[in-house]
Amino acid sequence: MTLSEIKKVNLCSIISHFGGEIDEKTINFASQKVKFNNEWLIVKINEKTGDWTYFDCRNPQNNGTIIDFIKKNIADLNIPQICRLISEIMGENYIELPIKSTFKIKNNLENEIRHDNTNPVVASKMSVKKCLATADIERLSGWRGLNLSTIAEFESEIKTEFIKPSPLSPVIKNFCFPHRKFSIENGNLQSEICGYEVRNTDFKGFQGEKGLWGKGVDVGKSVDCYIFESVFDAMSFHQIYGENGFYISLGGGFGVKQIDYLCLILERQQSQNLVCCFDSDEAGNKMSDTLKMALQERLPHLNFSRNVPKNAKDFNELLQKSSQNLSI
Repeated sequence: MTLSEIKKVNLCSIISHFGGEIDEKTINFASQKVKFNNEWLIVKINEKTGDWTYFDCRNPQNNGTIIDFIKKNIADLNIPQICRLISEIMGENYIELPIKSTFKIKNNLENEIRHDNTNPVVASKMSVKKCLATADIERLSGWRGLNLSTIAEFESEIKTEFIKPSPLSPVIKNFCFPHRKFSIENGNLQSEICGYEVRNTDFKGFQGEKGLWGKGVDVGKSVDCYIFESVFDAMSFHQIYGENGFYISLGGGFGVKQIDYLCLILERQQSQNLVCCFDSDEAGNKMSDTLKMALQERLPHLNFSRNVPKNAKDFNELLQKSSQNLSI
């Protein structure tokens, strides 16, 4: 991004990316209030130039453009370094601050945030999605038993976000897994992010519209498809068995849309084998049977098989048992 483009990036979103909290009462005003490091900043856009500027209510020296905000509040970087930093933040999964009950993905697709009363953290303020930091990788590894090689393989499909449920509560950092919906345009398979599965140690939830989470691993060597209930099971399975192919997670249950998306992937990638890797319980068995019946009607030549984790509820539990030398 050029310097002129950088200055036109929504400064409220950038401040939120670094832990700031917008005053929702001012969202639709020409000047917006954003709390950062316990101080209020006034942020506004120049209607003639389109540049965003800010000033600190208590510190007259803390003001200027997005360049000044980074240099004075984040790190003393030069302009090329700031341009690279903002370009990284404005990546594929850049999301602007929520306006009322919606959030906007970079491709201008708008989706309602699904409010879940059982998961109040998910239903609260959402920040810009960002890539994994070193601390995130270490936390994910310790929490789920995933090694660094596995996380690196799937890192492109793992994001994080900062959540602040209330002004007095501490900031919470969630893991976010992008779901995509699929379509055929001009004879080609197209995909776009439609929502995020959100996970933390004490809850799980969803933002937006459910699609499919997934990634191909050495698909030049195999186009087999492995499907799971959870992203953690998908990554765990790969770590245990090292199979190549497409790894897909439904994020729990599935509906007609997920079946449609899955059929498009299997058809376009010419996958002949689908391995169902749901949980080792009655619900997992039922999901497998339902999926098999739905797919056989549309893909009669697809080879369907079931892989059940031995002496474990799911493949992440199997991975953690094996890493702890427990009976498997």
